[in-house]
Amino acid sequence: MTKDEFKTIIEMVRMIMESSQNKAEALRKIDSLTILLRQRRRQNRIVQMQHRMSKVSRAAKRFREALLILSCNLLRHRAA
Repeated sequence: MTKDEFKTIIEMVRMIMESSQNKAEALRKIDSLTILLRQRRRQNRIVQMQHRMSKVSRAAKRFREALLILSCNLLRHRAA
């Protein structure tokens, strides 16, 4: 979490505290905010994982292509 994100969250909590009529309402709203932040963090992790997997897929594809080229060259060399 960056400094700016932290400041934004603190500001949101401060606004919730000021706008709530009582402590229970403020806690309920803060709990909702916490749940939303966890969901966002989880979604960010999923996106990062998908990005890593696509990198791995591209690397695997390049590796397969290299193996195919090597095997073709080997077959040509044996045939010659």
